[in-house]
Amino acid sequence: FPSHDKALNTANKIISPHTEIIEMFKNKIEILQWYKPIKPGHPTSKGSKILFPGSVVGRKGAYEMRELARALNFQFVYSGKTIEDEQFWEGLNATPFDGNYRDIKLIIYPTVLENQPRQLLYAISRGIQIITTPDCGIKPTIFTKYIELSDTQGWLETTKKYFDMM
Repeated sequence: FPSHDKALNTANKIISPHTEIIEMFKNKIEILQWYKPIKPGHPTSKGSKILFPGSVVGRKGAYEMRELARALNFQFVYSGKTIEDEQFWEGLNATPFDGNYRDIKLIIYPTVLENQPRQLLYAISRGIQIITTPDCGIKPTIFTKYIELSDTQGWLETTKKYFDMM
């Protein structure tokens, strides 16, 4: 977004928790912490469902999620708005998320942009495992696994490994 780039480049100081913004503007950044570090022995989720927390739009990874669900034939819930196509999840075992994080065991989020990762941070605080991209903007934790968006095989293999643990 050209207007965002211009604003960031002309700013005297940038306050951000986003890992990519921090990396880009090292000389004028003040780091804002998203969350407190996780302590050893932190509880892990007892849920059994998979959540896709993004809107049905390309930059949030909806197309990659759809292809992953087709390839591995798994059931999941989704929480974002359906922006591009009302029948986007048709033919898949997908239902709207009811907001109960106690039911969630794994989040799959192949996003290329996340500017407000509230759901991911909440999930980390509840011990929910997350498979996402480095573009999600949060620092790695014991609950996050990062895969480059273009690594289709990596997404397939990692998701299968998590299924074996579920």
